[in-house]
Amino acid sequence: SAAQIYDDYQRFPWMPTVYMEGIYEFEHGVTGQCLRSQAWWAALGGQVGHFFGSGVIWDFPSSWRTGLDTEGTASMDLFGRILTAPGWGTLVPDYAHQAMVAGYGNIDDASYAATATRADRNSIISYIPGSRTVTIAMDRVEGLGADVWWIDAGSGESQLVGRFSTSGQRDFTTLGPGDW
Repeated sequence: SAAQIYDDYQRFPWMPTVYMEGIYEFEHGVTGQCLRSQAWWAALGGQVGHFFGSGVIWDFPSSWRTGLDTEGTASMDLFGRILTAPGWGTLVPDYAHQAMVAGYGNIDDASYAATATRADRNSIISYIPGSRTVTIAMDRVEGLGADVWWIDAGSGESQLVGRFSTSGQRDFTTLGPGDW
């Protein structure tokens, strides 16, 4: 859970941790959104890695290759493509809610919207599990303007919302149901 990841991040002395043995795809009635939440909470919460597990792959039955064409594996491909952008390794978790100041949900349940900023304050990235409005402190990004994008975490479809001033606070509402 996001709360466990936060607890790991708060340990002193800090040590690198990897999110392992979350809920596997095709086990316990897990949804695609749950699988994506585990990955994004880890990446934006200070973990140095995340393992994706699939109930049809982990023990490598003779049919394991068919398990590579699933919602979970497609979601992890998108997750990896987004996080290979320059600067992903410098993400700093926003547990103090200085970047996303409202709409972040509850860290103790599946509503938690994780946010991190790049150390150089070049960008903010958030994972929002569910439809809602969030408030972003735009001054947490350096420069005169910031491009804002929505990416559907399930499908990968993206939409440029616009370019906004990097001063004050601004509300953004997800484009529909699902996770963003």
